[in-house]
Amino acid sequence: MTIKRTILLVLGIMAALVVAGIVALHLSSFQRGVADRVTAAIQAKTCLSVEFRSFGYRLWPAALEARGITVSDPSGRTLTIEAIDASWAWSQLIRDTPRLHRLSIEGLDADAFEMPMPCSADDGTPVPDPWSAVAVDELAISRAGVSGQSADLEFSWTGIEAQAALVDQKLGIRMKAESLHLDRNERNLVVGPLELELQGSPEDLQLKSLKITDGPITCEATGSADGNGREATAQVSGTVGLEEILHWWDPSITALVNPKGPLGVVADIGWNTDSGLQGEARLDGRPIDLAGYTFSRLEATYANGRLTAEAADPSWGLIEMESAADGLVEIKALLDGLMPAPALAFAQIELPEGSPTDGVLSGDLHARVPLPLQIERITGTADLEAKWTGGWAKLKGSADHGLVIDRAEVGIFGTTAEVSGTVTLEGNIDLKGTVAVPEPGKTITRLSTFLPEIGNP
Repeated sequence: MTIKRTILLVLGIMAALVVAGIVALHLSSFQRGVADRVTAAIQAKTCLSVEFRSFGYRLWPAALEARGITVSDPSGRTLTIEAIDASWAWSQLIRDTPRLHRLSIEGLDADAFEMPMPCSADDGTPVPDPWSAVAVDELAISRAGVSGQSADLEFSWTGIEAQAALVDQKLGIRMKAESLHLDRNERNLVVGPLELELQGSPEDLQLKSLKITDGPITCEATGSADGNGREATAQVSGTVGLEEILHWWDPSITALVNPKGPLGVVADIGWNTDSGLQGEARLDGRPIDLAGYTFSRLEATYANGRLTAEAADPSWGLIEMESAADGLVEIKALLDGLMPAPALAFAQIELPEGSPTDGVLSGDLHARVPLPLQIERITGTADLEAKWTGGWAKLKGSADHGLVIDRAEVGIFGTTAEVSGTVTLEGNIDLKGTVAVPEPGKTITRLSTFLPEIGNP
């Protein structure tokens, strides 16, 4: 045998061995053994159990296929994935940051409140940096769904599709979801579709766009956050169909609130580790009717642990509220023709039969009210006037561990009365007043419409 034939023979044997090795590595029995070792390593490191209905890979071009994946933790929380496909170049996989060409996840199904949780490492191993743990040129998620239940509320996100990339510590995500289904006591609310675009790096995250384009809630939002979580901001504008949402939550509330028209809101929200949560929300310019009142201005601000709110309309006046550090709520009202009847109906307070329902209230009110309510801690001043068909009333006074009535007047049934004095919480009453009945006959006639026995002694 010549040297040339010997060399060829050796090369042929080596090639045959390589082919045999590759064939052996691709045998289903061998690949099942690899899958078992992979799952055993995952469980030893994270306490998560991973099972596959089928598992296969190809060495060149490098690719992996897994079907029927189930992930669970020791407490029994589980998620399932129909299929995972991955491809990579070996030269990029062995870098300090392993890099995949493509990772596809199809048919993920998870319970938001029962997500499998890995156990915490107790061997002192540092937590890997998520920005450099792995790189992916293309991540695709399709036909995913997330659901959950808390008390009497069930929800499910359906039709979730996402495309993402994480390369050189630069993240980009585009996501769409068909709809969010909310179920409460067999009442269903559907919100969506939803679209989201997010970009990020270790230095900051940018919410480029968040849109909900159909249903009783529509909105657009943008925002940002720094990478260390010390500061975040968001800008939101949206429209809320209150009638549909309230009816879904509790039909009885709908009848009380009786909303008319959409609620258009603009909000700016911020977070800072030094000052905490801050936010401001207001109507977008469209008035809305609630509980029988028109609101052309609604504003709320939360900053430094305090909430302030303002509501107003030319048809009834202005009300301002501010929470204080001592647990008190300060209320200021400048009323101009406010009709109390809708407020009494909302509070489910029934007036005696035959009472006038056309009354209006005007004047100034300034009060400090503790929460929870404690009568003895209420303080304030009032200068109010009420008018209704057939009568009127005026009150000027203050409250501070009791009532100080500077002047109270009532005119009804042709009679006028005036009272002043004090009433303490201990039950001490010191009142002085006068009653004038200039025309008793007319007074009796008017009273008889409410008390017939007066007109027929």
